[in-house]
Amino acid sequence: MPTTYKILSNILLSRLTPYAEEIIGDRQCGFGRSRSTTGRSYKNILIEFGIPMKPVRIIKICLKERYGRVRIGKNLSDMFPIRNALKQRDALSLLFFNFAFEYAIRMVQVIQDW
Repeated sequence: MPTTYKILSNILLSRLTPYAEEIIGDRQCGFGRSRSTTGRSYKNILIEFGIPMKPVRIIKICLKERYGRVRIGKNLSDMFPIRNALKQRDALSLLFFNFAFEYAIRMVQVIQDW
């Protein structure tokens, strides 16, 4: 993962964390800050949760046209496109998981209340 992307990813994480702390319910006890672990796109979910458009656009740009390589021993594979989600060890991975999980929980509650 390029160093510049790691820096940008961590900046986005620090900017999105306050929103996550307000949005993500107490029923999610795992993967959150200071917590223990005892259909729709991320863009749409972030917008629905009221995340400002500027970080949403930056995230969208970061997720477009991404490529990876695999190293096995001293051999490095050809580049291949990454078509889904985030790279491993991306600072935003757990935050995005929590947003998606919170969205799913809310959808289940709407269905149950219906």
